[in-house]
Amino acid sequence: MSRSETGSWIQIKNIAVCMYGQYRTGDACIEYLKKFYDIEGVNVDFFCSLKEYETTYTRESYNMKTYGEEYSRKQSPLSSDAVAYQTQQIHKHYNPKKFKIYSTEYEEGLKGIEQSIMQSKVLAGWADVIMLKQKYEADNNMSYDLVIMQRYDVIVWPTHAFRTIISSLIDNPVNERITF
Repeated sequence: MSRSETGSWIQIKNIAVCMYGQYRTGDACIEYLKKFYDIEGVNVDFFCSLKEYETTYTRESYNMKTYGEEYSRKQSPLSSDAVAYQTQQIHKHYNPKKFKIYSTEYEEGLKGIEQSIMQSKVLAGWADVIMLKQKYEADNNMSYDLVIMQRYDVIVWPTHAFRTIISSLIDNPVNERITF
C-alpha cells in the first residue's frame, strides 16, 4: 500500500516542549524532566515562560478554611533574587531556545471575567509560551512536529510514557494514529 493510499505520513523529528507558569518546586523535577524528554533520534527544544509570582490557588478550599478569605487567592511576587535563581536554573538545565519572564500587567483585565480567573491565567501562560515557540519557528523558517505543554513543577509518570507515545506516532500514517 502506498503512502498516498494510507494518508499523510509525518515524521516526528523535532519536538517543542513549552514550559510555562510558576517555577515553585521546579528544582525537584529538573533531572526527571530532562530524562523524560531525552529520546534518541529526536530533537527536543525547550521554550520557557516564567511567572514571577506564586499563588495558592491549587489549595483554595483548604487555604480559605485555614487562613481565611484574604489568603485563599493570594498572589505573592517573588523577590528579584528568587526570579534570578529560577531563571538561572531554567537556562542551565533546559537551555531554552527562547525564554521570557511573563508579564502580569494585563492580568488586572482578567478579573472582570465571570469564569475562574485561575483558568484565564493558565491559558494566558500557555499563549505566552506558544508565542515564543512561534516566533522562533518564524525566525528560523522551520516548524515543530509535536508541541508539548509542560509545567516546571509537574512530572508525568511512568518515565517511559513519552517514549511509548512517540514510538506509536512515528512511521504511522496520520489517518491511522490513535488519539490519547
